[in-house]
Amino acid sequence: SILVWFIVPFEGYSGWLFFVYALLLIFVMIASRFSFRLLDQTVRPIHGEKETPIFIYGAGDAGEFAIRESQRNQDLKYHPVGYLDDDPLKIGRSIHGLPVLGGINKLAELIDRHRVMGVIIASSKIEQSDVCKKTLAICGEKGIWVRRLQLEFVEFY
Repeated sequence: SILVWFIVPFEGYSGWLFFVYALLLIFVMIASRFSFRLLDQTVRPIHGEKETPIFIYGAGDAGEFAIRESQRNQDLKYHPVGYLDDDPLKIGRSIHGLPVLGGINKLAELIDRHRVMGVIIASSKIEQSDVCKKTLAICGEKGIWVRRLQLEFVEFY
């Protein structure tokens, strides 16, 4: 609109009119993009009532994959509440809109606070450590299930 302002003589119209028009156009474009996110967040809880609240243990690449897949694949019926991770640098951060809440030392407290029904272990490092045994023990005590995310290539042909 600034280019048009200099090229075309607008007798009788204020230059500010075109400037305000350009600002309103940009605002409406941004608002329309934001409305999709807002609509997604407001509609999802309606469907989420039937979903199982879960934690994803492991805030790495596999954990991100687990979150994306559970959000895209409505057949899974999982509602991720947050990540669990023992790396102190990740605690407090947000990945795909979900917070990293803590590690094994806060697991029992977090289960009670967020009332999750299960934990998905999304890290091979956790599987091969004492953290896995502690997770199984705490979740068994609380009566919630533990599942492992398994990503592998299987020979097809």
